Amino acid sequence: QLSCVQEASALRVRGISGPESALYKVKLPVGIHGKFGTLEIHVLAGSAPLLISTGTLRKLGCALDFESNMLYFPPTSSWIPMPLTTNGHLLLGLTEFPDKWAKQSETSKFRGW
Repeated sequence: QLSCVQEASALRVRGISGPESALYKVKLPVGIHGKFGTLEIHVLAGSAPLLISTGTLRKLGCALDFESNMLYFPPTSSWIPMPLTTNGHLLLGLTEFPDKWAKQSETSKFRGW
């Protein structure tokens, strides 16, 4: 369930173009390659897509193979294809939840987000 962690009273974040004011900080449920988890994200004004930092990917132990546009995802011990946009950005599906995600135990969640 999406939940608001903090409203924008004084949320300042480092955006693509430098410092930004965030509207909200929210916890977003995500499913990556059949594993359930949550991302704590900052919502900015405008229409930019959700970006996952390299720091977050490192924290999860992920590895990127730019030759084949694949992401190694340790929670599933597998390589995930990441389609390339026309602008050269890699895409990662965040709605690939486990079949019975509501009943998944804590051990099936990926940690570190």
